[in-house]
Amino acid sequence: MIDAKTAVESIILNIANIVIMFLIVRFLVYKPVKKFLTARRESVEKSIAEAEENRKLAEEAKAEAEAARTSAAEEAQAEKTRILDAAAADADRIVAEANSQADVIRDEAVAEAAHSSDRIMDDMREHIADIAVDLAGEIIGREIDKEGSRELIDGFFDKVSEK
Repeated sequence: MIDAKTAVESIILNIANIVIMFLIVRFLVYKPVKKFLTARRESVEKSIAEAEENRKLAEEAKAEAEAARTSAAEEAQAEKTRILDAAAADADRIVAEANSQADVIRDEAVAEAAHSSDRIMDDMREHIADIAVDLAGEIIGREIDKEGSRELIDGFFDKVSEK
């Protein structure tokens, strides 16, 4: 059997082994593992902080891009409105010029028609007067003075045109 002295020595040796193993594990395993875990935790925290910073930067960039897009859309709309207004003004100016030119052409045509009508009427009067003088000369049987007859015929046509 085991005597008490051997049992106490065995217990003391076991306790000493446990303490030595504890110290060996503490210095050889625990401290490096703790150091590794601390470094890992710091690395993860740093990555999280960087990710958060990148997220904030991305949100700011997105907001700036949205503002730029909105600004560009507003500028494009303003430019479109300006161009349409300019085109409408040009169209109005062109139509006004065309109407003015049409009025001038119409007035010239009316004046030309009146002039042509007057010239044709004068030619017709002269021709009718010549025929009337020749006819009257044939009817009367003598020669009639064309200049004297012309005054009489012109007076007749003036009376007819007044009616």
